[in-house]
Amino acid sequence: MDIDFVRNQGLVVDDDNEPAPENVPQKQVIFVGLFDIQRWGFDGINCKAASVPINLSPCFQSGWSWKKKYLMDVFLKMTPYNFFKKVVIKKTFQLLVENKMRLLGGGEFIKYIGIWLMMSTCSGWSQDYFWSSLNFNERKNLCPYNFTPYMSKR
Repeated sequence: MDIDFVRNQGLVVDDDNEPAPENVPQKQVIFVGLFDIQRWGFDGINCKAASVPINLSPCFQSGWSWKKKYLMDVFLKMTPYNFFKKVVIKKTFQLLVENKMRLLGGGEFIKYIGIWLMMSTCSGWSQDYFWSSLNFNERKNLCPYNFTPYMSKR
């Protein structure tokens, strides 16, 4: 049906299932450097696709499952916690000392990161709304979270 449409447009259609002359190699293929049983070309088998198992459900390495875990366990699994511990917390504490600010505890820092991750899932509110002293009101204060009980803003 598509071929008839193209022919009706006045175009030539070569549908004899033979390769186009420009796609046929004119020179003899050289097999220098190959072993006796090796040849250049594609035999129709994708070895990578054949060796990788298919239809696997997504999973964590070494069989870890998020089921029956606390949210903190899942959070620690999904974040580069060692990087936070060894690099981010260390550099943050250095900057706090340099600026003569109050130091954070390790758990307090993780809570702070978690709050910022939670805030990043919401759109339409400035940082101030998340630490608002106003009671929740559907018409005036639509921000779904208030982090004042968990941590001060400054």
